[in-house]
Amino acid sequence: MTLDDVLQDLILCLGSNDGGSIGWEQVKEWPEGAIDIFQGAGWIKPKSPDTSVVCPGCEESCFMPVNIYPPVEDKPARVMVACELRDDMGLIPIPSEYLQQWQIIEKQVAGWIAHALGLKGEPKKDKKSGTIHIGNVQARKAWVF
Repeated sequence: MTLDDVLQDLILCLGSNDGGSIGWEQVKEWPEGAIDIFQGAGWIKPKSPDTSVVCPGCEESCFMPVNIYPPVEDKPARVMVACELRDDMGLIPIPSEYLQQWQIIEKQVAGWIAHALGLKGEPKKDKKSGTIHIGNVQARKAWVF
């Protein structure tokens, strides 16, 4: 995956049903440093940890809620999925980075697209439809068809 692929992922996530969230499952495929690049550009920001993950316990790849167990005495905090779908699974440890997620900053992405295309005006989001109007194209001469 290249940075161009990441850019395409981000643009495709705009206006999605999940409110422009990007989770670990998607980000783990990104090239090293991509998160820092897009955070630095203001396109994404960290979001509160996810409460469910794709379970890595078996080939089923179920989407499961996580249980967070706080640190106790000398044991660190643990994140687990309790699999009740298979008898041979039980509690499955989940690396804490699986809970990371990011929020796309739509206005920043729309502003960059408008600037790259040379559009006039400031990006605005329609409150009813959720559509982002990124600018206007202005021709220097009249077109004849």
